[in-house]
Amino acid sequence: MATPETAQWIGTAGDPIDGDWTDAAEWTNGSGSALGSVPGVDDAVVLQDGTVTFDTTDEIYSISGGVLDMTGGSLTIDDTSTGTNTIDVGTGASLTAAGGASIELTGSIDGALAGAGGFVLDSGTTIGSGADLTASSFTFNGAAVTSSLTYTGSGLTLNSASVTDGATFTITAEDTAIPYDGSIGVSDSATLVLDTDQTGTGVITLASFGTADIDNFANGTIVFLDGRGDLELQQPTSFTGSIAGFQPGDQIDLVTSSVVTRVSFTPDPNDPPSGGILTAFDGATVVASLQLEGNYTTGFTFGFTAVANGYDIEV
Repeated sequence: MATPETAQWIGTAGDPIDGDWTDAAEWTNGSGSALGSVPGVDDAVVLQDGTVTFDTTDEIYSISGGVLDMTGGSLTIDDTSTGTNTIDVGTGASLTAAGGASIELTGSIDGALAGAGGFVLDSGTTIGSGADLTASSFTFNGAAVTSSLTYTGSGLTLNSASVTDGATFTITAEDTAIPYDGSIGVSDSATLVLDTDQTGTGVITLASFGTADIDNFANGTIVFLDGRGDLELQQPTSFTGSIAGFQPGDQIDLVTSSVVTRVSFTPDPNDPPSGGILTAFDGATVVASLQLEGNYTTGFTFGFTAVANGYDIEV
């Protein structure tokens, strides 16, 4: 087995901005001498300048034990239907983006993504059990969290994402952006935990025993899809968003120290089929006032649950 080397990207002669990863002539060994080959999976790669773009003719590059250190420039992996053009960051490996760098990924992430730069995680990216996301910014454009993950940094934007396979995705950073047209799907007994204040008016969908545990996502929309979802509101009096698709089998947990003594539903007087307000009371005190979308012709039940330490409301 060849001794791992540090490979330095130098780019195409006369055009250091763009080049071909698969051309050995565009790599040195880090001290200026010719590397003699394209870096392998155990080599450490340093990209200081330029832009490397993998197109549909390139191979899948797996970083299983080495380090790809982005000290500038950008690395873009095109997303194609063939599943190629992927970087897999394996357990123990790291992909680093320095300030000003931007890396777009389609692959499996079981190692570390770090640095003062940013990462864009496209559809087809899976974030597994060994992932450690500590870079300055992350944008989810379809990435899937498939094993429990806690995100504590800042600069997180969720344009589209999914949490599946029983994973728990906990977001502790304040002001995570879930844009107006952003959507997060939670399914397959997975849980999304928004542990602090979150901004935006995007959508969280719940299906297949998915759970959304929300501290404060005040203006967002929760959509129940199949009668097997659970919404836990840690601050029910602060939630001013909307809830759609609430149906038998779904439940809304009001995690509150108050006692729920009754619930009532008031249809929208201007357009009753479009929804109305579901209100939970502790005596005469309003515990929660929830905007429901849909045509509700049945009643609602409620009861205390020790599991969520609050009151469940069901259709």
